[in-house]
Amino acid sequence: MAELRGVLLNSVLAYFKERFGEQAVADAIASLRPSDQLLLPSVILDSNWYSYSAWGAVRRMSALLSSDTSPAFAIEMGKSNAEYVFTGVYRGLLIKDPVKLVKKFSWLHDFFYRDGLTLETELPNPHCCYLRYRYDDSARPARSTCISTMGFWIRTIELAGGTNVAARHTSCRAEGKDICEYHMEWE
Repeated sequence: MAELRGVLLNSVLAYFKERFGEQAVADAIASLRPSDQLLLPSVILDSNWYSYSAWGAVRRMSALLSSDTSPAFAIEMGKSNAEYVFTGVYRGLLIKDPVKLVKKFSWLHDFFYRDGLTLETELPNPHCCYLRYRYDDSARPARSTCISTMGFWIRTIELAGGTNVAARHTSCRAEGKDICEYHMEWE
């Protein structure tokens, strides 16, 4: 069964609280179906493992909080998640060199996700990389998750010292492709 670290759930909940307010988040959680509420317990420990299915509850919660389905919203959320993760409890995992950090992306991914999906990286030159996610059926992404993931890696490269980071989602599993692929460039 695919799982993720609690810090990823805490990061998105922190983003929602900052953007929409604590009461709106509490109301959104309360209006989720009971099975979704179980995926988002009241106490989430950063280092514990939780079901990857919690991303579905997060998507449904996001829809309750905002009607904004634009890529900009998902990218902003992903960037906020990276900021939370790499300036908080896991700041020691950040390397202040984009090339060295990209070489560790697969390891970082495996630190935050267990089973269900893998990440492969390709670094053709010091200012560009390809990230390729392979998913099992137990961890099927939604398009919004893909775009948020792209925002996460954009901000991670920025935190490592990359500037003018640009990214494209060149292949999407949610749209029937075999993999999700991102092409990222920076200065």
